[in-house]
Amino acid sequence: SGYRQALKLHEVQRIPTVGAHGVVHFCHAMGGAGAAEQHYLALPNYYGVDTVVLRWEEHRGDGTSSWSLFCKFYELQRLPSDGAGSVHAFKVDSRQLLGIAEFNVGVASLYALQGSHPDERFVPWQRVQAPGVGAMTTLRVDTRQPLIAASYVTKHTGWRTRSKGAGARRDERRVCGALCSAHGGRAWRRQCERRRAPLRLPLQRQG
Repeated sequence: SGYRQALKLHEVQRIPTVGAHGVVHFCHAMGGAGAAEQHYLALPNYYGVDTVVLRWEEHRGDGTSSWSLFCKFYELQRLPSDGAGSVHAFKVDSRQLLGIAEFNVGVASLYALQGSHPDERFVPWQRVQAPGVGAMTTLRVDTRQPLIAASYVTKHTGWRTRSKGAGARRDERRVCGALCSAHGGRAWRRQCERRRAPLRLPLQRQG
């Protein structure tokens, strides 16, 4: 029927990538109160040397009525990355952050979005050592927001590489207890009991 046909997806854009592993969409308003919210995409190029960040633009084109020519994601920035296995967008307070899991170097690289539209840019925020990292996420425990980096495999410990959590040292017990309650994870519980909770690094800007 015409209704079903109208719901079908049609190609409107192609984005050059090199072995992209995943994609994330996020929104953020740059420029203070009343600023319009902007839409972004981030694609990690696992076999490339960077992660591409794009921004949605509605006011470009050649004056034609074609939606596909007039509204697109345009490249905003390329962030250097080595074996980017995934990306994760999240906010700390009102600050927009983007995390890149760099598998080849075992680092979760965090970038902060700064500036005002249309000149905003991601700048380096922190590099969290996480051997074998393949993906990451964040969660909220009360007012805290630890980052969990999932390790895939490493040369030294193979498939048994321990995944890492990064958070404020003073909140180790609170966060670890919440993880045990939420997931029933015996590994997390043993870490708590031995007072070796994996939440070691402060999620604060370095230097």
